[in-house]
Amino acid sequence: MLRDSLKGVWPDLRYISLDDAGMSTKLLKLRFEGEDLFFDQLSDGEKMLFGLYAVYTALGRGTVNTVLIDEPDNYISLQELQPWLLSMGEIADVLHQIIIISHNGEIIDSNPSTGYFFWRDNHRSPARVGPLDVPQGLTAREALARGWVNPSGPGEE
Repeated sequence: MLRDSLKGVWPDLRYISLDDAGMSTKLLKLRFEGEDLFFDQLSDGEKMLFGLYAVYTALGRGTVNTVLIDEPDNYISLQELQPWLLSMGEIADVLHQIIIISHNGEIIDSNPSTGYFFWRDNHRSPARVGPLDVPQGLTAREALARGWVNPSGPGEE
């Protein structure tokens, strides 16, 4: 359940509800210990965390099988992102596909054993996908930062 996932982030979260707001309108409300907040009252980072954990819950329950997320680290710290990222990595298998688009080094290095990367040679070249040939002793993040990484996808030599 989404609430259970979010309790790991917000231990004081009690419940999530949809409250009537008039003619066929509902407002998402989160009850915390001693305080109710509607979704629009959350900070941008809190909204992002809510969305990320909603995606995690949907994927974990089998509601969706493929997720594409662009820059999940917007508005949140690495400390907040890391537990979500690790949880997503645990779900990924042949039935659950996760595509994360990011320039964040932590995300790039989060799953090097199975990770594939999109890259472009320049702003006019087409995007390609495949593993990166990273020099021994470096992480993908370090190799990319130094320009020492070579694409080794299909058709590359």
